[in-house]
Amino acid sequence: MRRLLVAAVAALGIASAVASAAPPNADVRFATFNASLNRSSAGQLLTHLSNPAVDDVFRRQIRNGAEVVQRVRPDVLLVNEFDPLQNGDAGVAPGPENLFRSNFLEVGQMGAAPIDYDYAFISASNTGVFSGKDLNSDGVVGTTPGTAG
Repeated sequence: MRRLLVAAVAALGIASAVASAAPPNADVRFATFNASLNRSSAGQLLTHLSNPAVDDVFRRQIRNGAEVVQRVRPDVLLVNEFDPLQNGDAGVAPGPENLFRSNFLEVGQMGAAPIDYDYAFISASNTGVFSGKDLNSDGVVGTTPGTAG
């Protein structure tokens, strides 16, 4: 069965299309995973994903997450907390989602069998984007965490 990796956005339309494309009576396994693959500076995640042989806390975190996915073996995977584009990463090929696939998911981690995803989709996140709204109705826009500013 073809597998789909969805990073950073819940794409129910894509997931339902995969489920409807499955043979009758076939089980389709869905999973979400909060990978915490967000980094503090532009390009850092791309560097970590591009150099899987380095043994540091960042690569161990990525390998541990990949192992969980390999052991659960979902057909459709939504990866949350995945920095899709960090200011300097736009237009970089391959993208971070493909580096995660090729360098970590498609390589067995700690005795788990590799897993292949035929398709990947990634979308920009609105995390940290100023809303311009007074979300807690205190009459002030953007000065407290409750106003999402």
